[in-house]
Formats: sequence, structure tokens, C-alpha cells
Amino acid sequence: MAKIKIDRRKYYRESLRLYAKLSGNFTRTLDKLFISQKKLAVRRYAKYEIIGDSFYFGLATKLHKAFDKNAKQVFENSKQMTQRMREIKATDKEDLELYNPVIAENVTQVTQTTKIMIERSIVSSLNDGLGTEDTAKRLAESSAFSRQRSRVIARTETHQAMNYANNTIAKRMNLKKPVKKWASALDERTRGWHRDMNSKPAIGIDEMFMVLTPTAGGAITERFMSYTGDPAGGASNVIQCRCFTLYYDQDDDVIEGATTAKKPRKPRKPKVKPVVISPAKINETSLAKPIQGSALQIESGAKVRKELKERIEKNNADPRYKIFRDDPQGRKVNKGSGKVTLTLSKYTDRELTELKIVMNELDELSDFYKIPKISGLGGESNYTASMGYGVLNINKKYYDAGKQSGFTKYWNPKENQFVSKDWLNKHKNVKLADYKIGQTPYSKATVFHGVNDYTVNKKIFSNPSLINEKAIQDLSLAQKRAVAYHEFAHHLHNSFKAGTKKISRTRFSRTPTGGVERNLEEIVVPDMQLRGKLRKELTELRRTVELESRRENNGASVLFPSYYSSTNEFEWFAENFSAYHMGFKDVTSPYFVKFLKKEVLSKID
Repeated sequence: MAKIKIDRRKYYRESLRLYAKLSGNFTRTLDKLFISQKKLAVRRYAKYEIIGDSFYFGLATKLHKAFDKNAKQVFENSKQMTQRMREIKATDKEDLELYNPVIAENVTQVTQTTKIMIERSIVSSLNDGLGTEDTAKRLAESSAFSRQRSRVIARTETHQAMNYANNTIAKRMNLKKPVKKWASALDERTRGWHRDMNSKPAIGIDEMFMVLTPTAGGAITERFMSYTGDPAGGASNVIQCRCFTLYYDQDDDVIEGATTAKKPRKPRKPKVKPVVISPAKINETSLAKPIQGSALQIESGAKVRKELKERIEKNNADPRYKIFRDDPQGRKVNKGSGKVTLTLSKYTDRELTELKIVMNELDELSDFYKIPKISGLGGESNYTASMGYGVLNINKKYYDAGKQSGFTKYWNPKENQFVSKDWLNKHKNVKLADYKIGQTPYSKATVFHGVNDYTVNKKIFSNPSLINEKAIQDLSLAQKRAVAYHEFAHHLHNSFKAGTKKISRTRFSRTPTGGVERNLEEIVVPDMQLRGKLRKELTELRRTVELESRRENNGASVLFPSYYSSTNEFEWFAENFSAYHMGFKDVTSPYFVKFLKKEVLSKID
């Protein structure tokens, strides 16, 4: 590709103008949406004295449509801006599809926050003794529908989408030696550590920016970000950020350019505000923006153990667990409920920090699927982990800082020695990472044993330089996350819409004369409906679409993302669930997705 001349300051100004234009348009869209929803909410409360779930479902539907439209405009405008500099390959539709889960998560957060703000307004009015009409009037003045909130949401979503789009488009520019460089504003509103990033040299397109970020108490922590606005940088690097990333070829001529001239202002006393990060924002994570292991701020192990114990005790009090505790057969009662295993005292601070991150994400999954949160943390001796009706059991042997993972068994961290390709191919076939459901022939020789193996980036097998402490930390948390999602799936198929049912059983007892008496009695037991549907669904799929695929697609499976997933219907559900929420689109069964939508997602209250 021909060498070009790039003005870095001009590129930043153009990016900022595009961001202002797109976020402004989106603000107006959200403002109109909020006004119409405000009127609807006021009418509903005035008539029924309640804001029903149908209102929030309608709000989420309209928000999703608006967010999706905004993302398409952002991706298209970002592509056009890049094309003015150089030719790029055609836009890959999968880029926008991969962004869809982020949109869904953001819509969910906005909807839930709106619900909380509305309910607070109503409760406050009732506590003040207001009647229905006055409560409705106060609801109309709620900040849930304010223009300021529309602006904040629009700016946040647009900046995130724009940086994500620029990063994906850059990888299709067909550059010989692609590099990237941080570009920020140089005014007084810019974070000092972001301004410092301007002087840093360019790095490879697949490398990470190391951002020295202030923390509460005056300490400095290293945050690794793929691009400006990367959620991995945490709230202190993302919220209200106006930075962008410049992507170019190493041979291009990049000049600094000049900053835009401004009219001189009257001198004023500078305001120095200390950077304070709320403890609640430390190690912030979510299903849509999961934190990377290398970005963790390691917390006090004693503090984390205390927090986990308090959380488990609170979760265990959930009345929805009663149907399992009252089971007279006793098989569903787990002795670990409400308890935290003493083995946690042997965990390092990093391991406990990772466990806290995983538990935060499992709590989010519980809220999303409307099932009880994890009610216990136990020990496991036979397997990596297991789930016992709300109690997550963990094997300490495998829960370390990455050294027992399937990846690091083939690399000695102490000697920094990378094994030969021949040895690696003999013991662990690297081509397993290329497995695609419905396309690759299914066998032990072509598919990983478990979904958690897909957390290993294939590039590291052929490039030893990528295997460093950061890679180990990222992999350590990613594998724990994949395993935890798998175990949570078992909790889901046990607890989702679980009720009770009556069954008959025979009891035998001794008579006074020494004989045996048989009595038939009715008892109430848990009714785990999703388990029965799973068994029926997989049995049908095995004898229809799976047989057809194996016969017509050279042995390819359309059901199983891993070898372990073919064990039974419950492991099929758990492995696909883990792949689905980890974002492993190429290995997730489309028939699992259909089942999840039909039997679970469509039935969430």
C-alpha cells in the first residue's frame, strides 16, 4: 500500500467533529423517545396507579431499535472517514453483529436504571402523602426522562461504538506494518495521564496501550487497553473520555500538525480536583464488558473473603430456595448452602480477586435470568468445579493464577521455555482452535474437550513472544470465567421457573408382629421443568438435524461445541451456554440458541 502523509491533530479534530455530530443526533432521538415514554408512564400511573412490566418491555424494545440504528450510523460514518485516508476492505457485517451483545447489555442497563428512578419517584411521593394525581405530576418531572440524561447516554454509547468501529475497521486496512497511536485533546479538561499518552511511541495494532492510571489513595496502576475507550481501562479511563486512536502504516509520514487557535481568555484561578475513584468502581466488570485478568487491581484477600461470606449469607436467604430445602426426599438439600469453604483461606489475593469478579458476573446472570443467586461456595476434589443446587464447588488445585491451566502445562514460566511445535502437535493439536460448529468434522481429534480451551488465543502457539505475564493473567481469569458460566448453566436448568409437584411413593415399615407393611403416600417435590424439556429437545435433535448434518457435512456436528458437551443433555446445555456468553460464536450451536430463546428468554418475567 502506498505511503501517505497524516496530520495527527487534524485526524483528531475530524474524529471529534464526527463524534459531536453523531452524539448530537442520537441525543435528539433519545430526547424524543423519553418524552413520549414519560407521557405514557404518567397516563398509566394516573389510570392504574402502577407502572407495569409491559411499559419497561416496550421501553427496552424502542431503546434497542434506537441504539441499533445509532450503531449502524457510527460504523458507516467511521468507515467513510477512514476511506478518505486510504482504501479498506468491504465492511464485514459480522463487525456489527459482534457489537449486538454490547447494545443489548447497554439497553438492559438503561432500562433497569429507568425503572429504579421511576420507582424511587413513586415511593418518595407516597411517603410524602401525595395522591395519585400529584404523584403522576412528580413522575413527569423525574430525571429518568431528562434531556441531560439523554445527552449522557448518547455520548457514552456513541463514543463506545465509534472507538469499537475504528478498531475493527483498522484491521481491514490491509497495511503492511499496521501500528496505532493514542490521540487526545490538549486542553485543560483532558486527563493528565491521557495527555501523557500522546508522547508515547506507536505500538503494533494487536498490542495493548499501557495506561498508568491514578487510583484512590494516590497510587498508580497499569491498565491495558486495546484502543481508546476500551472498557478494559475501567471507568477512570472511559467515562467522559474524548480520546481517539490513530491507525496507520509504520512507513507513513505522520506529522504532529497544529492545534486549533483559540481566542485568549482572561486568566482565572485554576481548580485542582483530586482524582477520586469510588471503591465500587474498582475492577468494574459486566457480561458485556468483562474485565481482563491483566487489568485487575488486586484486592485484600481477607476483605474479599469477608465480602463473599456476607454475600453468600444474603443470597442463601432467598425464599425461592425453599422448594429444594423442603424436599422430603432429601436429595436436593445441599449442606453447603449459606457457607463459604475454609479452603478460601489458602487462596492468594489474586485468586480471591478473580473469584470476586466471577461472582459479580454470576450475580448479573442471576438477575438477568430471574433465578436465585449463588447460595454457597464449597470445595471440590474430583472435578475442576461442580454445581449443587445453588452451591458452586471449586477445586483449589485448578484455581490458581493460571499455572494449572490447559495452556501453561505446555510452557515453563520459570525458564521461559517454549516447547517445540512437534511436541505440541503430538500432545495438543493446535488446529482444534479452528473448530467451527456445522463445518468441522466432529471427533476427539478435531474438537477441544471443553469450551474453556477456546479462551487460548491461537496466535500464542506459534509466537512465543506473546507468552508473558499479561497473557497468563488474562488466560487465568478467562478460563475461570468460562468454567463458572458452565456451572451456572446447571443452576439455571435446575432453578428456572422451578415449582413443585406431587408424586406418589411407597414407604415400608415394620408391623408389631414383625412383618412388613407397605403404604402409598403423596409427597411434594421440586418440579424442574426445564430439565425435562432439555432431555426431550436433545433426544429429538440427535435423531434429526444431527444425523442429517453428520451424513451430509462430512461428519460435522450442529449441536456440540466441545467433546464434553455430547455427554448428556445437561452438559450440552452448559457447554453451549458458556460458549454463548463467552462470545464464542463459531462454536455455539444454533439449535441451542433457538432452545434458549424459546424456553428461557421468552419466558423471563
